[in-house]
Amino acid sequence: MAGHLGKHQGVTMPHGYATAVLVLICLCTFSFGLSWAPLRWVVPAEIYPVEIRSAGQALSISVELCLSFVELQVFIALLCAMKYGVFLFYAVWLLAMTIFVAVFLPETKGVPLEAMRSVWTGHWYWRRFVKQDANHERQITGVSTN
Repeated sequence: MAGHLGKHQGVTMPHGYATAVLVLICLCTFSFGLSWAPLRWVVPAEIYPVEIRSAGQALSISVELCLSFVELQVFIALLCAMKYGVFLFYAVWLLAMTIFVAVFLPETKGVPLEAMRSVWTGHWYWRRFVKQDANHERQITGVSTN
């Protein structure tokens, strides 16, 4: 595969370079699979209330897959137009995503799915948009007001 990867218009890339490119592609794919790839499934499963979780998950994944399709269709044109700059373009977006996750997504480790509303209502930014539902919280904690 590395030998085939290193051929373009009759010019052959040295075998060592072609192998290095193949190894870097595999390393990138492996790293993505361990870091960002699972988030597209986990985050939507945690952010929606129980009542609409399945519909929200379906919509989130559908949009993500459509955008992935568009990205794959546009990548070659971007690569031809921007050359190595396309990788800098993606690196800037990756940095922006990392900052967004670090600043705006609350930690959900150890929180049951049914109690996710309290995580969002306690977050410094999202509490403006998520209203506290006392009845819902009583059902989760088992506390009765009677």
